[in-house]
Amino acid sequence: MIRLFFSVLLVSSFPAVGFGDKAFPSKGAVIQLAEEPLTEVLRFRPDATLFINRDYRLAESPEELHGMRLLVSDIDAVAFDVIEDGRLIIMTPPSIDGADSQASKLEQAGFSRMEIDLFQLFGDRAINQVEAYEKEVKAGESYAFDKWVVVAGFKEARGTRDWTRMHDDLPFRIYPDDLPNTGILFIDQQKHGRSGHAGITLTECHNGDIIAFYQAGPVDDNWGGHGSAGWSEYRRSTDGGETWGPPV
Repeated sequence: MIRLFFSVLLVSSFPAVGFGDKAFPSKGAVIQLAEEPLTEVLRFRPDATLFINRDYRLAESPEELHGMRLLVSDIDAVAFDVIEDGRLIIMTPPSIDGADSQASKLEQAGFSRMEIDLFQLFGDRAINQVEAYEKEVKAGESYAFDKWVVVAGFKEARGTRDWTRMHDDLPFRIYPDDLPNTGILFIDQQKHGRSGHAGITLTECHNGDIIAFYQAGPVDDNWGGHGSAGWSEYRRSTDGGETWGPPV
């Protein structure tokens, strides 16, 4: 069985703006990494990939960080140069037994602890909880960290594959913009014993509303959930696909 996701919501008649483009205290820095074809930029939100060499996913996303750009890099080491002044946020575990913390190195480099409570970056162990540090970095500065840190809050990370900017020049908006991503759960077909492969349709109304249809029929004698018997339901969005009304 599968759960039905709208991994991509294409919204017409909107300028190209990114998910999470909200007013933070100051503009993010521009950083430059050495050419590393696997390094990526995604958005800081639950289930986002955190490292290129580990299958760890973001567990908690504090409001102060949610939607910021996130550098998906090597867990063992990351290095970059600052090429444009701005804010930079770096997360690392506190200095406790068993944790691979870079807290002391961050403090020595002039980063200050943010007023964000300790939170679970991934997994459920205390050593994978993190503190968030910030600094107004300057062009010409260089930083290198060992295992492990997570870098976020920048405006641009050059030398990476930035999925949040792949669609900037398109005449529509994609939400979430950091493709490929895990999508936003639209309807949980697995919970109802349905495959969810039948009757999926999107249509845009003259007034700009979007209506999304999906299978909602019974599961009894339904070929193990793979039949298309029953009926359809739909949900309506009045804001270009960012939020959806109740099933009808």
